[in-house]
Amino acid sequence: MAAPPLTLTFYMSKNWGAIQIVMEIDIIGRVKLTTLTRDWNTDRNNLRRIIIEIFLDETPGTGRGHNASKYTYYVENTDIGRIYLERPANLKNGFDFVINLENLIFSNGRNNPKHDDILNDLRTKRQNMQNEQFRMLCDAINRVFMCENPGYILEDLNIIYTPDNGELSIEALLKIIKWFFIEQDIRYWLYSGRAMLMDGIKSVCDE
Repeated sequence: MAAPPLTLTFYMSKNWGAIQIVMEIDIIGRVKLTTLTRDWNTDRNNLRRIIIEIFLDETPGTGRGHNASKYTYYVENTDIGRIYLERPANLKNGFDFVINLENLIFSNGRNNPKHDDILNDLRTKRQNMQNEQFRMLCDAINRVFMCENPGYILEDLNIIYTPDNGELSIEALLKIIKWFFIEQDIRYWLYSGRAMLMDGIKSVCDE
């Protein structure tokens, strides 16, 4: 596979004279499973392995602040804007990352949604959508939970819905949820992983 396009910017640290690595990398279309084993734990492990192996190619930093390496990964196209990951995340834990969506501001005043933003968006859709179409949406989310790629799901998802101002489109919602699931499988693999967010989603879908 050809190397993804990237832009590279250097900053000089005033304190140590070190070069800070700041990189933007396009990996859209690379983090997905083309076939499923139908063993859920194997599939979600394979999915998180793809992004972790990409992270393993990062150049190490030399300290904090301007001595830390910073990476932005563009991972999905949507009809609102691109979804991108920022590393390191605020907590700076291992392979953790922040999920962002271009062109939309969430409740924290930023481009990175929280779990509550996703659940509240889903509640809005439950109120605004016809029951049959909302049920189709919940079924589509469950397919993402089972590691199907949202792009494949959207090809045969027959939902006609115009979101309100500030609301996620169906495409953006499914693709952001995909990355929250991956993030939780990385951070909480030894616990319940993606099931943590899915429990909240099920509670909205079943209300």
